Amino acid sequence: MTTFTPAPSPYFFQPDIPLANNLTQIIDTTRDNKDFIPANIRGATGLLSSSVPTAKAQLVSLVLLGEAVNIFAGSNALDCSTDTDNQWQIDMDGSGFVDLVNGTNPDGQMADSDWLCQIEGGVFSFAYLFDVTDQVPNIDGFIGLRLANGKSDEDSLATTITTAFLNVLWVV
Repeated sequence: MTTFTPAPSPYFFQPDIPLANNLTQIIDTTRDNKDFIPANIRGATGLLSSSVPTAKAQLVSLVLLGEAVNIFAGSNALDCSTDTDNQWQIDMDGSGFVDLVNGTNPDGQMADSDWLCQIEGGVFSFAYLFDVTDQVPNIDGFIGLRLANGKSDEDSLATTITTAFLNVLWVV
C-alpha cells in the first residue's frame, strides 16, 4: 500500500498586535506636533511568539481607529492650508519621525477640512490603514506615532486614537 504524504505548505497567520489605546491630543489653531505615541518608549505588545522573525512578515499594516470631537462653539475642521500640516508620521526605534506611506503613496497627509464637525460637540470618527511593511523592520521594536504640524481651523479638536495596532501577515 502506498502512503500519501502531502507536500509541505506554508503556514499563514495574521494577528492584531496592540500598540496603545485611548491616546488623546488637543489640536488647535497653533501648528504643533501631536505625539500620540512618543518616540522610543513603546513597542507592540502581545506578540504571539518572539521566535517568529520579522523577516517572515509579508505585510505589516498600521491601523488607527479614533475620533475627533469639536469643542469649539461653531464649525471646526483640520486646517491643511500648508501642505505639511496634519501629516501622520511614524518613528521606529528612535530613528526620527518620517511620513507614513502606502507603497510609494504618501497617504498620511490629511486634506484641508478633513474631520469637519459643523457644531460644538460634533464627532468625526476615523479609521486609517497604512502599509508600513518597509517602515517597520523590527516588529517588536519601539514605534512612535505623530500627527506632525497638527492644526485646526478653530480651538479645539479633542482627538483620541481609541486603538492603534499592527496587523501582521506572517508566512512560516
